[in-house]
Amino acid sequence: MSFFATPTTTTTPTIIPITTTSTITAAAPTSKPVTRTYRDFERLLNKWQTDFDTKHRLSYENLSQSVRQRDVDLSTYRETLQVIQRDINHMQLQQNHLQDELKLLDTHEKELETNIIRLENDILQLPPLQNDIYSIQQQNMYLNQQLPSTFNERMKNFQLMEQLDSLVKCSTKDLQEIVDKMNEQDDDNDNDTQLPTTQNIDTTVLNEQNIKQLTKTLDSCFKMLAFVDTNVTEIENKVTQTTQRLLNS
Repeated sequence: MSFFATPTTTTTPTIIPITTTSTITAAAPTSKPVTRTYRDFERLLNKWQTDFDTKHRLSYENLSQSVRQRDVDLSTYRETLQVIQRDINHMQLQQNHLQDELKLLDTHEKELETNIIRLENDILQLPPLQNDIYSIQQQNMYLNQQLPSTFNERMKNFQLMEQLDSLVKCSTKDLQEIVDKMNEQDDDNDNDTQLPTTQNIDTTVLNEQNIKQLTKTLDSCFKMLAFVDTNVTEIENKVTQTTQRLLNS
C-alpha cells in the first residue's frame, strides 16, 4: 500500500541523494552519504501498515472477546436479578398474609380483653366470700335480685325434670334386674326337673318370694309413673306460663 501518488510530470531524478553533513574533528575521516530510494520508503510504509493492521486486528479481537464476556456477565446478572425480584415478590405476599393474620389476632385480642373486663366486673358484683365458701342465703338473695323470675322458674323445672329422670332410670334398672333373675331361675328350673322333691319345694318358695318382690316393684313403678304423669303435666303448664311471660316481656 502506498501513501504517495505517482507524479505525472517531474524533472526529479530516480535516485534522490540524501547527504548529511556533520561536524567532526579534523582527525576523523568523512562518512559516506546514506541514500534512500522511493521503494525503501514504500517498503517501510507497507511494513508499518501491516504491523498496524495486525495490532488493530488483535486489539479488535480482544475487545470483541471482552465485550462478549461482558454480555455473558450481564445476562447472568439479569437472570440473578429476576430471581431476586421473584423472591422479593414472594416475600411481600407472605408479609401481607402475616399482616392480615396479625390484624385478625389483634381483633381477637381486643374481644378477649373486652370479655375479660366484663367478667371482672361481674365478679366484683358477686357477694363477698364467707370462709372461702359462698353463703347459700347470699347466693339465693343475689339470684333473686339479679335474675328474672322466668329464669328461676326454668331452673326449678329443670331440677324437677332431673329428679323425674333419675326415678325413671332407677325403676328401669330394678325391673331389668328382676327380669334377669327370673330368666335365670327359669333356666335353673328347666335343668333341675329331675332333682329330689325337697329341692323342688325350696325352688317353689324362692319363686313365690321373687313374684312378691316383682309385684312390689311393679306397684312402685306404677306409682312412680303416676307421679311422673302428674309432674309432667305441671311442668308443661309452667313452661307454657314461662313462655307467655317471655313473649309478653
